[in-house]
Amino acid sequence: MSSERIIEYMNEISTKTSSPCFVISPLINQHLSVLCFCPDGFSDDSPPLEFFSNILKLVERNHDEWSNEQKGVPLAEIYINMLRYLCNLRRIDMLKSDGSQDFHIGDEEYFTLVDANISDVITKLFSLASEPTIAVITLENVVMLFEIHEEMRSTIRGLLKRSVGAPPHLQKRLDLVIQNLREEAENDENIKNILQRLSLL
Repeated sequence: MSSERIIEYMNEISTKTSSPCFVISPLINQHLSVLCFCPDGFSDDSPPLEFFSNILKLVERNHDEWSNEQKGVPLAEIYINMLRYLCNLRRIDMLKSDGSQDFHIGDEEYFTLVDANISDVITKLFSLASEPTIAVITLENVVMLFEIHEEMRSTIRGLLKRSVGAPPHLQKRLDLVIQNLREEAENDENIKNILQRLSLL
């Protein structure tokens, strides 16, 4: 099935299914996993990030409706996997590539586009994080993708506060995230300050 047909199929589901995000979320997540191995999509003629952009447009169009579905958890999982895909583009090791893909070496315009998408997706994901479950999975899956700098300190503090009241099955996972942060705090002053302000250190 072509990527274009996949997008068409997802659009059909979004208009004809009672719980579209619950159905579409695993499809999008699998598609993004495949794109990690084929960053520029499946056609040499495709503009950079075209396939990702088409998925993002579909999700943005349905953001408000899908955010109410199962407390926004399936939608949050889509945004988390979008960030994994975009961060994968940022981490590609040019020296190990076999030359079969155009990895945009030195293409600042391309990486500016990637960074803009990262910022956009983070904003949408964090808008859902008032729900404790989403706060936990965001801490667990997203925060560790990025270097924790001054600007992220308040964001992480907020996520940790919102995680209070998470369901029991997520509490152990939250405890593990906090333990990992404590270990990193030994060498990172930003993380140390975050935990100290929340009396977690």
